[in-house]
Amino acid sequence: MVQSFKFFLFINLLPIIAIAQPLTFVKDQTGGLIQQYHVLASNSKIKQGLYQEFASYNNTLLEEGNYKTNQKDSTWNYYDLKGNIQQQGSYTAGVRSGNWKTYAHNDSSAIIINEGNYVNGARRGEWVFRKNNGQLDYKYDYTQKKITDYGKNDELFTIIDTQDTITTAMDKPFIHIEGMDTLKQIIAKNFKMPWPLPNKNSGSVYRVIVSFNINEYGRLEDFKILKSTNNIYDSEVLRVVKLWEDGNWFPAFYKGHTVKTIQVIPLVFNLYYSPSVHNPGLDRFPKAMVKFE
Repeated sequence: MVQSFKFFLFINLLPIIAIAQPLTFVKDQTGGLIQQYHVLASNSKIKQGLYQEFASYNNTLLEEGNYKTNQKDSTWNYYDLKGNIQQQGSYTAGVRSGNWKTYAHNDSSAIIINEGNYVNGARRGEWVFRKNNGQLDYKYDYTQKKITDYGKNDELFTIIDTQDTITTAMDKPFIHIEGMDTLKQIIAKNFKMPWPLPNKNSGSVYRVIVSFNINEYGRLEDFKILKSTNNIYDSEVLRVVKLWEDGNWFPAFYKGHTVKTIQVIPLVFNLYYSPSVHNPGLDRFPKAMVKFE
């Protein structure tokens, strides 16, 4: 009886002993980012515990969460370069799970612009998408793969109906599933800067107005740069904006049928770089700050 009890206790202590292994603190600066985290003292490739990522130019926290045996675990928070919360959600064994939220910011208030659940790393069930003013944009069911609700639509759009170009309200507006915030992320992830930068001042601003059409089938076409403050970036902006063609667009409806919509989007880039890094050719900034005006 006594021997059986001791054996049972030993087995249940094993996970505790494994978790409590000695850790080594790591601080690494690469490009414009500073990473702080812990690894196992016995294996420097395995992250364990708190992880933080900062912008090196002003030490703004960009990302924070926990690792468990080198996999993201529990709640993670993501911030923009001003320190505003951008996204929050949970991981289980390195995979997104449970409720996730994405935020926009108006003055001092944070507005949830999309919210829903992940199951095994994939979006499931109904997700709610809101405009930056908090009003419902639409609801989309990822399980049934259909739009379940449209919000109030009183905006005017420029459309091409047969041969006529007119500005009018729509029966249903065009929609990009996952929202415009996803489009910003595509730019931030893929935008590449010329090196060396034409403007050596970190934090310089570049503005550009792009246009494209969403056709009757939900495909993007006719990409153009209408205006920009520095044409050295124009071809790169056009390249990454074309990556918005991701199969997640629904066309607009007018008088009961789908129509081609002309979309004009002003973009603002806050350009940051680390002067201590010298990369020939193209230097990618994974944390580029991009917003729609």
